Amino acid sequence: MKIIFKSKILIALVFGACLSSVRLYAQEINFISGDVHSAREKAKESNKLIFVDAYTSWCGPCKWMAKNVFTNPEVAAVYNEKFVCLKLDMEKGDGVEFAQKYDVNSYPTFLFLDAEGNRVHQTCGKKDASAFIKDGKDALVPETQLITFQKRYDKGGEFELSFLKTYATMLSNAGMNAARVVDELVSHNSATDLINKEDFYLLSEYAELGNKPFEFIKQYREKYEGMIGTNDYTQFIHSIFLAEAVRAAKNKASDQLEKTKELVQSYGIENNGELIAHMDWKYAQIDKSNLFQAAKTYIESYKMDDAAELNNAAWAIFENSNEMRQVEIAADWSLKSVKLDRNYANTDTYAHLLSRLGREDEAMSMARVSIDLGKKNNEDTRETETLLKQLESTKKPRK
Repeated sequence: MKIIFKSKILIALVFGACLSSVRLYAQEINFISGDVHSAREKAKESNKLIFVDAYTSWCGPCKWMAKNVFTNPEVAAVYNEKFVCLKLDMEKGDGVEFAQKYDVNSYPTFLFLDAEGNRVHQTCGKKDASAFIKDGKDALVPETQLITFQKRYDKGGEFELSFLKTYATMLSNAGMNAARVVDELVSHNSATDLINKEDFYLLSEYAELGNKPFEFIKQYREKYEGMIGTNDYTQFIHSIFLAEAVRAAKNKASDQLEKTKELVQSYGIENNGELIAHMDWKYAQIDKSNLFQAAKTYIESYKMDDAAELNNAAWAIFENSNEMRQVEIAADWSLKSVKLDRNYANTDTYAHLLSRLGREDEAMSMARVSIDLGKKNNEDTRETETLLKQLESTKKPRK
């Protein structure tokens, strides 16, 4: 009997250990049900900071973080112990006002607030568990909190290199505007301190045509090219001019676009013909007045081997044109995209274009292919499913 009794104890202990192990590895961040007010009350009671996951329902990185990082036991151990955790959809309910108050415009954004609702730290974007744990630990220590650097900077007269670089990087990682800090970084430090790969990427993030970071990078072109390569440097320069084209379109300023295109010529930029065509295409996507011709010039001159660009142009024509000849050409681009790299997005585009052209059987077949591809990759296929249902419901029976 003693042996049996001991065996039962042993089994019970092992079973209990297994249950504990299961609980441990099933652990995830415990988000409270409630609003910011209730989170603040809990924070006051527990003497904790508030962690807010600011997300949207359509944000892919938000979903990835929820699935892969918030469910990590090590992440959960830190966040459940140290914070009152709250999830808010920035486009629904209290989240709309929250987004306006804290100027949240990138997703996901992770905010750390005190019990009074003051922001003490912030980061944003998709990241792995170790980086996310570091975010939480940084939020707990005054020396590494964003608010500490912000207060120090706001006092004025702080131009020391390492401080400005750290603060600018913190603002960038928080999804906040660091343009003023980066300007001061360039103005108050020597060139030798900033000519390295890490600082190139920091300066390039806030470079605009004619501003200090842009002029600095342009001045030291040869040195930066040696560090990052000619191709990456050329892509950077192109991105600056493309951003100007978008800005001109938003301002409805075609004269601004033409002046910027003239600068392309004077700067001696490589592949300037492609860049100018791309600028016209960027402008047209917003302005709409010359959409098809701008797309045709850019795509057929430079991008017939680029599946993504072909698909983007084809979809733009589908959305904005009912001229059948334009739709036919867009369908040709779309088919080319599918042949280069078959995926959910371009097969969906091709199905819609085939439908517009009245090629119902082909459209239904491609819609089914698209839905299958989308579901295999956990993509939202509802739009394609709607198209397929419409096609099936209107299909005329054969005689």
